[in-house]
Amino acid sequence: MGVAITGALAAGGAVVGVLASGKRSDYNTANANIQTQADQDHAKSLKDSGTTLNLVADGLFAGAVVAAGVTAVLFFTRPTHEAPAAATWKLSPAVASNGGGLFLSGSFH
Repeated sequence: MGVAITGALAAGGAVVGVLASGKRSDYNTANANIQTQADQDHAKSLKDSGTTLNLVADGLFAGAVVAAGVTAVLFFTRPTHEAPAAATWKLSPAVASNGGGLFLSGSFH
């Protein structure tokens, strides 16, 4: 379960990071073509969105690192125990001059 959470956080961080990269590209394009106040406001909005996405991606990656650490600690410090022995059954044929049969024997540990 810990590995799944770590993977989900890392994947989420990667997706949000790609979205942030797209916002950066959009911001660079908008920032290079500012001619009016509306253009400047649009560029600022793109920059703010990109900053927010970067912070979310950083948080998801940090969560993945923490989850990986917790998973590792729990995995390597888990208690060990012997698995109980299973019951064993043995089926043996028996042949005699006047017939035959099967013997079923078992043991429990």
